[in-house]
Amino acid sequence: MVWAYAMSRISVFIVVFLLLGCTNVFDQPRRLDYIQAHPELSDQLKEDIYGGIIRRGMTTEEVIASWSRPRDINRSVGSWGVHQQWIYGDIGYRKYLYFENGKLTGWQD
Repeated sequence: MVWAYAMSRISVFIVVFLLLGCTNVFDQPRRLDYIQAHPELSDQLKEDIYGGIIRRGMTTEEVIASWSRPRDINRSVGSWGVHQQWIYGDIGYRKYLYFENGKLTGWQD
């Protein structure tokens, strides 16, 4: 009986954890702080940041608010301006974000 109770509690915890998503729980305060500090943001951009969504045209600050800081940044400077490649994740699962002059231009899984 005790075993069944313990297993049901663990199962509930796992389901709640998966439904909420571990990053959302920990990232929400940072996202809300950024949104509240920038009332000039469009409603769509506020929703994207709060939901952890990135879109082309976002600034580096907006991406950090939405996804947090990257694990690594590669930077190139030339006559065309400044290009950056931001790297998220670890071996086996990485995402690469590309910026030109401080604006998100694309990404790669």
